[in-house]
Amino acid sequence: MEQLLNEELSSIIKQGILHYLEDFQKRINGLAVSIPEITFWIRPHEYGNSMGNLIAHLTGNIRFYIGAQLARTDYVRDREHEFSRSRDECRDSVMLDFNDAIDLFKNVLEQQSRDDWGRPYSAMGVDDVHDHFGIILRCTMHLHHHIGQMIYIRKAINKEVNL
Repeated sequence: MEQLLNEELSSIIKQGILHYLEDFQKRINGLAVSIPEITFWIRPHEYGNSMGNLIAHLTGNIRFYIGAQLARTDYVRDREHEFSRSRDECRDSVMLDFNDAIDLFKNVLEQQSRDDWGRPYSAMGVDDVHDHFGIILRCTMHLHHHIGQMIYIRKAINKEVNL
């Protein structure tokens, strides 16, 4: 009975997180195309980020914490480059990379068994995360966190708010 409950709980967790990953992916893709491509790398404030930089950052975050650490890919993160990328890169290319990273995240999520959620996890930059569940939850929440910033960037670029 306990094993059945654990497997059911594992399935509920997977389906819940998968729902949010798909929702966040759809929202981020929509935000990216809601501004003219020429503004994809524009920073509405000198101290802020562009839509392109935030999406590159989310891609790097997923590829490192989920890809390199859980899926054992050979990805090497250059976090500084995520925030310094330029207008020379087209939006479609950045979005393709982002969607590939989300697909990787979904695949890793689908592969988690009831025994995997509590497996130890450690990586540079996430000292407070100790297991697979923690990093999967943290990366999912990280996507949500930056959606709010992207909404504001869209509003600033489309002149829906005063700067």
